[in-house]
Amino acid sequence: MNQWSVSWNAAISMKLLLAVIQYLFVFQSVVWAQTTRAYLFRIKDSVVKLGETLPLHTQWPEDRTNLPDYISAAVVATSNDENEATLVGPPIHVVVGEILNVTLQNEISDGASLHFHGFSYPNAFEYAGAVGVSQCPLAKGESFSYNVTVNELPGTYWYHTEAAGNLDKYDAIRGALIVHPKGSEFVVDKLNAPLQSGYDPFAYDNERILFFQDGFISSPATRYLQQVGNLLPPASKSDEGFVVATSEWNFGTCNGKLRDMISVESNQKYKFRLINGGEHFALRFSIEDGHGGFPLTVVAADSNPIEPYTVDSIVLHVGERFDVEVSIQDLAEGESFWIAADTLESQLRGYQNGIRAIMRVSNNESLTYDDVLDPSTSVKVSNTVKEDVKVLNCYHADYCIPVTALSSLTTRSTEAESRLEFRSEGNEVLTRLASEIHFVETDFQLAPLYAHFVRVDNSYWIQNEFPPAAMISRDFRPANSVHPHSVPLEVASNSTVIIVWRTTLLIDHPIHLHGHTVEILDVSHPKRKDCELAYCELNQDYSTNTMEKIMALDRRIPMDTSAKKDTFIIPAGGAVVTRLRTATQGLWLAHGQIDVHRQDGMSFVLNVGNYQIPKLDEWLPKDFPSCDTILVKSPEMNPACE
Repeated sequence: MNQWSVSWNAAISMKLLLAVIQYLFVFQSVVWAQTTRAYLFRIKDSVVKLGETLPLHTQWPEDRTNLPDYISAAVVATSNDENEATLVGPPIHVVVGEILNVTLQNEISDGASLHFHGFSYPNAFEYAGAVGVSQCPLAKGESFSYNVTVNELPGTYWYHTEAAGNLDKYDAIRGALIVHPKGSEFVVDKLNAPLQSGYDPFAYDNERILFFQDGFISSPATRYLQQVGNLLPPASKSDEGFVVATSEWNFGTCNGKLRDMISVESNQKYKFRLINGGEHFALRFSIEDGHGGFPLTVVAADSNPIEPYTVDSIVLHVGERFDVEVSIQDLAEGESFWIAADTLESQLRGYQNGIRAIMRVSNNESLTYDDVLDPSTSVKVSNTVKEDVKVLNCYHADYCIPVTALSSLTTRSTEAESRLEFRSEGNEVLTRLASEIHFVETDFQLAPLYAHFVRVDNSYWIQNEFPPAAMISRDFRPANSVHPHSVPLEVASNSTVIIVWRTTLLIDHPIHLHGHTVEILDVSHPKRKDCELAYCELNQDYSTNTMEKIMALDRRIPMDTSAKKDTFIIPAGGAVVTRLRTATQGLWLAHGQIDVHRQDGMSFVLNVGNYQIPKLDEWLPKDFPSCDTILVKSPEMNPACE
């Protein structure tokens, strides 16, 4: 072989090598683009045109006296177009295994944060968005990137701020978060570019998102002051005599509109992703047809798949999600039906207070909610007045079906919840029983205290208060900055734990535990006659005197067979036995999901694995929210009530 041939071959080899390197670089760039979903959320003040979302020809609601045409709100903006501001943030769509990167840029004077409700945050609790625990509030002019690997089941989640108590305007920092199964990248790409693709991020293929919110004319900060000052109107009650709300209903929206339209086609089956992304009111969902309503087949609860279970109606408390399948059989083009989300107030008041949308059978994509007339059936008709109706997730009426009627379909496949086992003396593998049993109780005291209290394992009743600086921030050290009334519950890491929740409250109350999903082993609740005028005695069906009963329940119900929830309900005067698997060390916020009740004391911290704050802060993200701001430095650490 001559020198020229050698040089030529070398040149060819070099070109091939460069081509391979270039291909790998491009390939890696494509893979990175496909596996990272990046969003920029600008939190800004805006005036939302609320009245434009309600057609003049609709009969809902009857009383529009106090309904504002415009409302001042803190909104999630993704562009500079002021006309795009709505009362709900844009849906987030992401695929299992991808990296979700949401950069929150705060442009308002109030603090902000972002919590992905239902996420497990494996080894990343610094991104959980819990103000006072995992971060300080994001000050005006700051930005922070919430960067998490989506190690969750495909399902329905949502996002919201955990700093709403400071807002002096409507809180619209909330929206749907949908985790799609692997293989859905093509669809998710389109959902994240709706203007270019023609896809609607709320309604795509055979899936529909219904994001319900109760709306208030006064701000969260104002309502908190009214709450602690005992200046709120009398509590609203159900037909059974239980409290259903401690704030007055003003209005409500579906997908940010006072009357949205949901299009479907005949002879199709649809998945409706139901989310109560509000602040206070529980809602009873149904689709009315004038003959008992459309059957709703529940297939998931809080993103956890369940054995299909068919009901007529579902109660969604704040923070809860249910996926339901609805069959549209042999319906004519143009037929329409009321989608109802009533409050749980007494029948007369409940049918006046609630949310309405319209389900319309149509393949005309050009129709808008303003074009569609009301259905012919009465807007007030509700199938819950019938004796044979089946309503899921309620407790006090004869037609109620508790959530314990549901059964899990699969096991959550996360490292944190892998099955725990041990070997007996005979070396056979056995399922580990709960290693710990704890009790958490909640209480409410009227004036002059007018606050919610928490008690852990029969300790003192405490109105929980977090330190001004976040517990894992650079400025926090327990010796000098922990609030004396920060309530901790310490549990072992990588273990199975039972927590029994009890309450004296006269209201069914949602509870949310960050970073964890619990199995609902049993629920006990009293009759109204067993409670006093303003409160109930602590339920004795499950207490420190029934430890054998609790352990027997743990032994009897196999792991991963009962319903799993990240937001669950403690019935008025009731008790709930939950089982959870803890992950690695960390500090996790647990709280009542009704915003104003969390703010006035209904919360505590789950300390997993005796977590100790590291002495050095290099492990925190570089853009971690500063605690050296007026939002943190100005509050005084006055002791709360005990």
